[in-house]
Amino acid sequence: MKTEQLRRVEKARAILVASQPFFGALALRLTVEETATLETMDVDGFVLRYAPAYVDQLTDPELIGVIAHEIMHCAVGHPWRQGTRDAETWNRAADLSINPILDAAKFTLPKGAQLDPAYTGMSAEAIYGELQQAKAPPPPQGGGQQPQQGGNPGQQPQPGNGQGQGQGQPQGPQQGNGAPGPGTGTVSPAPSPSPAQAAQDEAEWKIAATQAAQAAKACGKLPAEIDVAIANVRQPKVDWRATLRRFITQQRSEDYTWTPPNRRYVAQGLYLPAIKREAIGRIVVGVDVSGSVTQAELDAFGAELSAIAEDAQPEAVTVLYCNTRITGRAEFAKGEPIALAAKGKGGTDFRPVFEAIESEDMDPLCLIYLTDLAVRQDRYPTAPGYPVLWTVTGRREDAPFGEIVKLDVEA
Repeated sequence: MKTEQLRRVEKARAILVASQPFFGALALRLTVEETATLETMDVDGFVLRYAPAYVDQLTDPELIGVIAHEIMHCAVGHPWRQGTRDAETWNRAADLSINPILDAAKFTLPKGAQLDPAYTGMSAEAIYGELQQAKAPPPPQGGGQQPQQGGNPGQQPQPGNGQGQGQGQPQGPQQGNGAPGPGTGTVSPAPSPSPAQAAQDEAEWKIAATQAAQAAKACGKLPAEIDVAIANVRQPKVDWRATLRRFITQQRSEDYTWTPPNRRYVAQGLYLPAIKREAIGRIVVGVDVSGSVTQAELDAFGAELSAIAEDAQPEAVTVLYCNTRITGRAEFAKGEPIALAAKGKGGTDFRPVFEAIESEDMDPLCLIYLTDLAVRQDRYPTAPGYPVLWTVTGRREDAPFGEIVKLDVEA
């Protein structure tokens, strides 16, 4: 016997079929299930799950909007794009990428929905990077010492780049109309049994979304915002240069000190703390020389790495070239331009680079590995105790640990 909540969900889906053919066609691909383990709603590319208590909190227009929200996650591939990213932050990033689209398409989202105009038009991957960077801990309070600010000790300093709130800098997600509410649902990784099956499942959703968009457009019922989303969001482009810079600089230890104060503001009568940056250690770069990386990619990567190293001033940069063994190495001292050149062929095994780091007791700040990720799973090592960034030249975007960014020399 159907519950009242199931009847409401099915009615909302029927309204989408009749009035929004793009969402209606895709909604029919999902099995609907009631669950007591959720607080809201969730989708994984196969099943749309809902909590009865959550459905009870929503008006009919909000319920339609939330179901469209969950369908949109699938349409742009979010169940297959999380990878090794933190689930909570990925969900926030995914919501921030699609909610502006649904809002512009006149769907009603419940109060508490993640909406921030600063992230409009950005992919979930790009938003995720910014959210991760924003997780940096706040500066210490200096043991209770209060700064002097133009003779007004009651004001608190805003250390950083001198830019305050409301000056074009994203300040994190905002909640709907600023009021608490039930929010929208979540997205979970697709339960595909293997990477090959996951790729096939994602491809099938991509085809279905494209066909649904074409059919809805033909009858004049495809919102322009959805049309753009299917054309663009499905091919997310992350600024790999910004990601590479963030990855390196966020490893650097920074603190705030009042002695001396920030000289930039003293002339204005403002006594603010200065940023005290600790020198950073060794950066290790692994380069896959199995033939997966072109010289153009090496040149672009080396040039960007040189620019970042000039700013971050690492103790040294060690480059290890590897296929199934270490085939060469190069050492670059502080301030020295980084030039990469590798030729090779054969198989791929990531373990020798990690083994060399351990056997030589390098204690790196981080490891950046340039590769196409075309490797068997048993040729990964166990996750190390230092951060790893896979800078990927091929189509694969999955690894058992570390962060992944796609290298695009055209970007």
